[in-house]
Amino acid sequence: MTDENPVKTILVLSANPKGTRILRLGEEIREIKQGLERAKKRDRFKIESAQALRNIDIHRYILDYKPQIIHFSGHGSGEQGLIFEDNIGQQRLVDAEALAGLFELFAVEIECVVLNACYSQIQGEAIAQHINYVIGMSKEIGDTAAIKFSIGFYDALGAGRNVEFAYKLGCRVIRMAGIPEHLTPKLLKKQDFCKENIYTTPVLTLPSRDARDVTAISPSPTPVSATTPLILRAEETTIAQYRQKVEEFASDGVSSWEELHILNDLKKKLGLTDEQASLIRTEVLEPYQIYKQQFTKRVTATGYPLSDKARSELNKFQKYYKIKDEYVRLLNREAEKQKAQKRQQKESSQLIQIQPYNFETATLRVRNIEERSGILGFFGETSTSTICEINRSRGGTESFQEDLGNGIFLEMVKIPGGTFLMGSPENELEQCSDEKPQHKVTIQPFFMGKFPVTQEQYQAIMGKNPSHFKGEKKPVECVTWDNAVEFCTKISQKIGKNYRLPSEAEWEYACRARTTSPFHFGETITTDLANYKGNYTYGSAPESQSLQQTTDVGSFPANAFGLYDMHGNVWEWCQDSWHKNYNGMPTDGSAWMNDNKHNRYRLLRGGSWFSLPWNCRCACRDWSGRNEGGSYIGFRVVVVFPRNSF
Repeated sequence: MTDENPVKTILVLSANPKGTRILRLGEEIREIKQGLERAKKRDRFKIESAQALRNIDIHRYILDYKPQIIHFSGHGSGEQGLIFEDNIGQQRLVDAEALAGLFELFAVEIECVVLNACYSQIQGEAIAQHINYVIGMSKEIGDTAAIKFSIGFYDALGAGRNVEFAYKLGCRVIRMAGIPEHLTPKLLKKQDFCKENIYTTPVLTLPSRDARDVTAISPSPTPVSATTPLILRAEETTIAQYRQKVEEFASDGVSSWEELHILNDLKKKLGLTDEQASLIRTEVLEPYQIYKQQFTKRVTATGYPLSDKARSELNKFQKYYKIKDEYVRLLNREAEKQKAQKRQQKESSQLIQIQPYNFETATLRVRNIEERSGILGFFGETSTSTICEINRSRGGTESFQEDLGNGIFLEMVKIPGGTFLMGSPENELEQCSDEKPQHKVTIQPFFMGKFPVTQEQYQAIMGKNPSHFKGEKKPVECVTWDNAVEFCTKISQKIGKNYRLPSEAEWEYACRARTTSPFHFGETITTDLANYKGNYTYGSAPESQSLQQTTDVGSFPANAFGLYDMHGNVWEWCQDSWHKNYNGMPTDGSAWMNDNKHNRYRLLRGGSWFSLPWNCRCACRDWSGRNEGGSYIGFRVVVVFPRNSF
């Protein structure tokens, strides 16, 4: 890269402060990355991303990454702009004047700031006095519109266009999608502002209910007055009426759909705001949650039934928090049920009916063929063409089936134990830093779903089908990580075996199936062997067509372990929390979990129908918020038994 065209760093900062609605930030970051990866001038940009929850995170990441473009994606409030967390975890508006002063220090190196959050124009106008180009939102903006703007904006930058053109394209992409928010983004130029325009710290007002940034306001520990900005007052009688109904429904410690419907109707009749109603429900239900935590803690420590001493201690909690006897009886019934399920799981694990299982597998070899034009091949020019040879063969292993009812079965394949090298080598095309360092991991034997969970299987267990591309044999998609975990819990309860999501190490080991190449079938990938964006190529493979949707599971050959669709079709959730590299990762194949603020992000593996070919590699890693889903995200399950069970 020459000095005339230096590499520009784009720093993407995303934020979901405590108490705010989960946004599709992972999807937005992926779209930005994929847009720049496919751009003709992608070598002019380097993209970095980080989670910035607190205002102090801004200057730290600027110092760390030295960006020329900063993209912030997160929350705003009312007409007052950006929200971060303070040092004690409370929501705080960002002081526009202070933020402008911060960017003034970095004005020489930062060229553009994008504030992709509701009502962020107020901070944008302050920053624009020091930064050449700033984009802010004049009012609320929905998730979809915000993501569409990012796609258009960075597609244009990646094509070599300037900021003003990129801004216009971002707005046009919103409008082309039929979303009436194309006038919400505002381009603010330094030349149009002077220091008199700097805004001071605003007072918090009630945010719009339909905004991208709807927030949950915490109750004040002190009595509120008419001027208190963090909660709107209501007449004591209406609050008392609503609280009485919530307490009536609180006997089981949770609110059913029917109860929530009644409470929502009552809230409207009483004229309460969403924030007030939420605070009342939280206050009423919190003691039940505290009691349940103490109950669960003692059951985990000593088992069930509880000792007399443990029951005596819990009785003190019950009297202090005025917990209803009905709720205590409910917890005891659940504990008894869980004890019976564990006993049943232990017994059923001895009864696995293992059957031989044969399948078709394939390997891929790329060959260059020289051809000479002219009569009978003489006196002509020589040209070289590339062909992909697919060699198909038969493989065999063991499996068993679970009967989900109505002729629907879940097929589980035996994965032998072993040690493998996890991650990508330095010479692998399109390898990333988060796939490092390579390290040895030892995996114990387990069983894994032959296919990603299908729509008919998900329907049989969950009673619903959230998928965008409908088809009984297609993989279920549009599922969040929490949806996948709930599926595992319900199928475990139904069948009596301990089903769960695979750890990231188990997934890569199963995908590779004792191979070391980028894909389990070889050094490159074609649409004859997987479902991905075939109009992009990896290595020397030829370009082909993209299907633009999911395919029935098992449409392509299996790997050497007998697993299908490990590359493409849908991304698959793993248990693990997201980590930016493998430093400190367990080497025993167990899931790598975090207990800190980043625990909301989970691992995705395998690529999808919407993925570029290099994102389908065995070693490729991606992540998303645990509450996010899309038409490209699914999952498969695993189950582990004692070694003497099979």
